[in-house]
Amino acid sequence: MLDARAPVGSLVGLLFFVMVFFAALTSSVALLEAPVVWGVDRFGWQRQSTAIGIGLAIFILGTLAALSFNVLADWHPLGGMSLFANQGFFDVLDTFTAKVLLPVAALLTAIFTGWKI
Repeated sequence: MLDARAPVGSLVGLLFFVMVFFAALTSSVALLEAPVVWGVDRFGWQRQSTAIGIGLAIFILGTLAALSFNVLADWHPLGGMSLFANQGFFDVLDTFTAKVLLPVAALLTAIFTGWKI
């Protein structure tokens, strides 16, 4: 039974999620552009095959990260390293970005800023 206070609530909800889908899709295309241009400029790869290859690699990484909460919960890809001990694929990605990539990016930003100033 529909609520009388929001007679078109289902339609508004549907439109909202359709717009969120297209916003996510266009953002994904924009984020894919930088590595595709790098592959084309650096290695001379064809644009279409580069976009498909990088998109497929990102899809596989995302699928592995999503499956690490259920089907691959017992898989510890880097379990032999102390930093990543007993961590699933998603946790490895999270730890690597938070404990390795962010400090390195901050250090490089500080060095670049100090160099230019």
